[in-house]
Parts: sequence; C-alpha cells; structure tokens
Amino acid sequence: WLTTELHTTFEYRRDEDMTFEFSGDDDFWAFIDGKMVIDLGSTHGPLNAGIDLNGQIYDTGEFVYEILGLVDGQVYNLDIYHAERNEGDSNFKVSTTLFPACNVEQSGTQVFDTATMSQEDFDAIFKSTALVKFNESDKVIQIGNSNELSTAYYLFTRNLENVGRGFETSFNFRLTAEAPGFAFVIQRQGLDNYPISGFPFFNFKRVANSVGVVFNFCSAQDQNGNCNEQMVSVHYPDSPETLNLPILSTRRTYDYILRKVARNEEIKVELIFYGGKPDYLEVYIDNSLYLRESNFSLSDTIGGIGGHVGITTASSSSKAADMYINNWILKTVEVDKNLTLQGNFTTEEAAIAANQ
Repeated sequence: WLTTELHTTFEYRRDEDMTFEFSGDDDFWAFIDGKMVIDLGSTHGPLNAGIDLNGQIYDTGEFVYEILGLVDGQVYNLDIYHAERNEGDSNFKVSTTLFPACNVEQSGTQVFDTATMSQEDFDAIFKSTALVKFNESDKVIQIGNSNELSTAYYLFTRNLENVGRGFETSFNFRLTAEAPGFAFVIQRQGLDNYPISGFPFFNFKRVANSVGVVFNFCSAQDQNGNCNEQMVSVHYPDSPETLNLPILSTRRTYDYILRKVARNEEIKVELIFYGGKPDYLEVYIDNSLYLRESNFSLSDTIGGIGGHVGITTASSSSKAADMYINNWILKTVEVDKNLTLQGNFTTEEAAIAANQ
C-alpha cells in the first residue's frame, strides 16, 4: 500500500489551455477550490479521468469554469488524494497545463548567489557581526567559532529586499560540534543597534517588524544535556510594532523533523513565500516539505514589502554555534511599474522605498 497527498495552487486563465488529467489506480480524488472534480474511488485497474476548465458540458453547454465559479486571473487551490491498495501493478500519471501560481517562479529577480560572489560583493551585500567570515575561494560563509561561547551572531542584507511580494531562497548548511541551530529572519527594525539575544532564542528575540523561521536541533534535552528533539517553527508577533518574543506571546507553527539531522551533515533548506491570494510560506528540508504557514501576509507582519534578509544564531555557555553555509541564493518578485511613484520602471530599491 502507498498513498499520495498533494496541495498546491494555480492561476486560472480564461483564454488558455487549462486541463488536468489522471491515469492510474486505485483511489484518486482531485479538488479545485474545495470542489471535487475527479472521483475515482475504490480499487480498480488503470482508469483515465480529466477536466478541461475552459471546456463545455456536452449535455447542457455550460462552461466548466462557470460551474466551479472560477474568475480569470484568480488563484485557486488544487488538492489531490490517492491510495494504491492492490498488490499487483501500480500506475500513476498526472498531466496538466494549469499555470503555476507562485509569483516567484513566474517572474523572479535574483538578488544574490554566494556561489558567484567575491569578497567585495559579500561585504557590499551583507552586514554581519565580527565572527562571520566569507571564504572567497570555497564560497563558504562561516558563522561563529567553536572557541566562542555565550556569543550571538547575525548576517543581514544591507538593503531592504522586495520580499513582501514573494521570494524564494535556498542554501546548504552544516552544523559542527553541538551547535543548537539557527534562525532565518526577515526584519525591518534595521541594522543599527540590533538587539542581541542568546540561546535558545538564536539572536532574534526582541526584534520588532520581524518573522523568524527557527531550525532548532536541540528543542528538548535529556537529563544529561543531550539533544533528543528537533523542530522547525515560525515565530511572528500579532502586529509589526510588537517585539518578536519566541515564547507564548508569539504565534508558532511548528513541525517535528522526521529524521535526525546529524552533525557535520550538509543539509539543503529552501523557503518559498508566495505573496498572492492565498498567501503562504513553505519550508523544505532536503526537498521535503516540513512546514507550511497558510494565510500568512509577510508585508502585514513586518510592516512593509521590504525587509532585511538574514541568518541569526547564538551559542550557549556550553554549546558552540559554529555553522557553514554555501550556495545561498535569494530571488524576489520583479517590481511592477505601478509600484513606483512615477509609473515608470526604476530600480527595485526605489520601488521598495516608495512603498515603505
């Protein structure tokens, strides 16, 4: 037996080919905007089913999009459920022309890629604490030092990036020794007088206009101080001006990591924020979805479309926080002309400044 569950979104377009087709066995159900459009329940051999959103019903002449209430240019949920319940052959094939809704994938502006950076580029793009180093030959960022305990670290973009409209970022990280974890932080409080907070708050506590995605690899300890639980969580205050306190006063959506992340193991992390309707933030670890925060408006949370993007961490009195990052890429949505004051396309920085 095996099962499949998929949740995604697409943008409906009236004048384009908009089809979804399935071929296989056994149970298969597809829902668009919460309405069932394919029902192949029960055990059976390979069957075919599909839907053309711009097609017409043969008997009545009604258009499918009218029956489903779809509006041109709007984003809708697509939900798929499947179960393979036979011991023989397994067949599963999905073909679709539905247009992806992720605005980052549709129109992306690459802000930076550490794999192609020089030391001069790094210094121009990022502001950091003293013990954050960039190895230009290996293109690796080192955060922390195993000899420095009870120390906090951060690394932020100097400019406000256009993250509130949507962004996609990915990087590989490697923790050494007993490093407890880190936080991916977007904030508008600024880089001057950034508040310092130690473990277990990963140096993003008491930051206003912020959201922190925390990768905590020591969320629980046994009586000997050994880490025995790992967690991914999202922390953000109820209003932009409120300080981000990763305790009870902050909203938390979390998921336990299903596999143990080992020390000195290189792990890939990807975060995608789709700034449309519906808004959502997704967190992937090694290409597996671990956390999804739905109906999440980043611009409302941080108080604007622009934010400093960075990574923060902190060591405790007994555990070092050294970690290594490579292949860090950030992409944001291109700025539309109507986001500028004059209606003419200018730089992304100018558009962000106009919308602060």
